[in-house]
Amino acid sequence: MAALFGPWADLSQFQTVDDVLDHFRVDHFRVDEAVWLAFERQVGSPGSDLRLLASLPQVALVTGCNNALTDNGPFSPIEATQVGLVWRLAKRIMAARSNVTEENFIDVDPWMEQQSRDNDPRGEQQQSTHSAWKASWHVFRAACLMLNICSKADLEAYSHQIEKLMVQWPKTWWLIYTANDSARAGRLEKLRRRFTIDAGQGRQVPRDLDPIRPWSCIFTQLAADTDYWTERVHHPAAAWTAAGGRGAPTVASEAAVLDVIQ
Repeated sequence: MAALFGPWADLSQFQTVDDVLDHFRVDHFRVDEAVWLAFERQVGSPGSDLRLLASLPQVALVTGCNNALTDNGPFSPIEATQVGLVWRLAKRIMAARSNVTEENFIDVDPWMEQQSRDNDPRGEQQQSTHSAWKASWHVFRAACLMLNICSKADLEAYSHQIEKLMVQWPKTWWLIYTANDSARAGRLEKLRRRFTIDAGQGRQVPRDLDPIRPWSCIFTQLAADTDYWTERVHHPAAAWTAAGGRGAPTVASEAAVLDVIQ
């Protein structure tokens, strides 16, 4: 990876998004300005702030690249890869700033996720281990705190929920990982919208909900969402364990959808 991103010890030299873009504006790694602007039109501009770029969810990166258009049309595979490299370097820089070691950092290639799942007989991503998740979470937490998005206590309430699940079901990390991924990719926003609508209609909402800074409250609410964690982790983990740990753990709602499709 040093050939692409440079030595871990040298990551401190990057201070802004432009510094990262300049790093890739050489040889065949060059990121054309029109490509980057097309990407920003889809996901919003991080300006010069590396923290914002590094905090961009993988699903947003992939969706942004898929929907972006230049004068030449949709992104080519090479152009999408170039944008992905910028995102990956930003995440490495923020990890280094948070004192995460290179050995504990998980470098996520946004275009390889499905292949990694397919190559594992139980549908698990080999790189998505518990320790790797913790390293990535530390980067995310640091970004949230620096940007004043969430309080430390509320972020810890959520991470403690993940740790508790890991203690309860140590052999079903894939279920916990995917439940966490779905929670942060979709359920957080659903909770925010529900609370916003309820507040607008005069219904009861959590007392600590701040409309201007809602995510602290929502992370705590998500951590305490027993129904969600029961459906996504506890029930399928118990069923998988009772079946002798054969096959891949399956969430009931997802299995129902697959039955309809098939």
